[in-house]
Amino acid sequence: MKTEIVRAEGLWADGSMGGLKDFSMVVFGGETIGITGLVDSGIASVSGILSGRSRIEKGTLYIHNEPAELKNIAQAHQRGIYTIEDRPILLKSLSLVENICIGEKNLRFGLSFPSREQKRKAEKVLKELNLPIDCRKPLSDMSLSDCHMIEIARACYMNGEVLVLDHIAGGYTRQELEQLNRLLICLKKRGMAVIVLDPSYERLAGMADTLAVMRSGRVEAVFDGGKWNREWVQKVQMGDYRIPDTRKTTFSQPQKTEPALLMERISGGGFEEFSFYLNKGEVLGFWDEDHGICSRLYDLLCGITQVKEGKAYLCGKPLQLSGGRMHMIRQGIGYVESREKGVFPKLTLAENLTIASLERFSRYSRINRKLEQAVVLDVAVQLGIPSRDLKKRIEKLDGNTRFLVTIYRWILKRSKVLILHNVLSESDLIIRDSMLRVINQIHSSQTGMILLSPNKKEIYELCDRVYLLKNCSLKFPPPIP
Repeated sequence: MKTEIVRAEGLWADGSMGGLKDFSMVVFGGETIGITGLVDSGIASVSGILSGRSRIEKGTLYIHNEPAELKNIAQAHQRGIYTIEDRPILLKSLSLVENICIGEKNLRFGLSFPSREQKRKAEKVLKELNLPIDCRKPLSDMSLSDCHMIEIARACYMNGEVLVLDHIAGGYTRQELEQLNRLLICLKKRGMAVIVLDPSYERLAGMADTLAVMRSGRVEAVFDGGKWNREWVQKVQMGDYRIPDTRKTTFSQPQKTEPALLMERISGGGFEEFSFYLNKGEVLGFWDEDHGICSRLYDLLCGITQVKEGKAYLCGKPLQLSGGRMHMIRQGIGYVESREKGVFPKLTLAENLTIASLERFSRYSRINRKLEQAVVLDVAVQLGIPSRDLKKRIEKLDGNTRFLVTIYRWILKRSKVLILHNVLSESDLIIRDSMLRVINQIHSSQTGMILLSPNKKEIYELCDRVYLLKNCSLKFPPPIP
């Protein structure tokens, strides 16, 4: 019979990477559960709650069927929950064994050192976990995975019951991943509950008994080990609910809300009483037979055109259409104009990604580089960009990567509406596939997208609704044969 260790019921919490919205899960002893999701899905907030770094606004966290409030890391450790993060927390001035024993209550750093009994206990834990680590080797010479293994051994030494692995395997080699999988088997035999948080569900395939897929701050689907595939996970991440139920899958139904963008009887720039709406999570396409009308509409949406009459609303709030592009950006609109425009060639890929959303990582005028790096790494995984490319100047990377960066920059900023102008003018298969990836993420979010292009075929393939611009007015075009 399984023993329930941790249960979350209807948790709500703010977070810089999505937060939690009615998050629920159950973790049993001797079980490894993998949790995955896209950027801003909320997986980072799960780690924050379990480690004691984040506060629960609503809902209840239970440990052994008792309500628990974890106010800090020390309280989490007292309840048997240990979190291992990407950056190891070890004291290089101490030996390997001393680092394992450092959490012992009767050990006072600077006053006493581990006793022989404590050292024997630590060495026993290392042997039971079958870790191929040379205890005589200095910590400074150890790999990232070895340091993580030491932290896991420390959690076992302290009789931890729940182990949270927070994005630790991103830089592992194949051999290191295999070693981690063997270690997880040992932890299961000890009766520990293991929670592995990773945006790459493919890595979790070899680790987890159960895979939970998050979207919009909650668990959208739960798959038993071996009863899921890549297509199913992607569909859940993108908001497609037609997924086979392999366990207890709960889906929330989309709610009817106000449009992301509403234009009412706008006059200016050649347009007269021009009206349309854009739903949240929708891709709306405009193409023109009279070349140049899309450019006029783009100028209007950029706040360049002088508006004479009419009203506009962004997510139900009045939108000021005059004042220029920066004014529109501050109100919540993002812009992408062709593949090459919009990048800062001398800045790195990471800097280009975060340049529009530095306020997300700032507090008291200081940038939290650790948080910024974590967000960038998550995005890199979603884009399939090697982590080594994050520090390269973006001018040295291919056009497709630059194109994706200019789009995901606004997704990171949480822009309410994205406007893409002429990005398909030189369309190829790679760019089209990239667009499909972006559109799938748009469909799963509250963001609306407007695609302006003279490329009729691509507009029809990529958009949910299409308008023909003719003589500065809207027409419903006939379907493509």
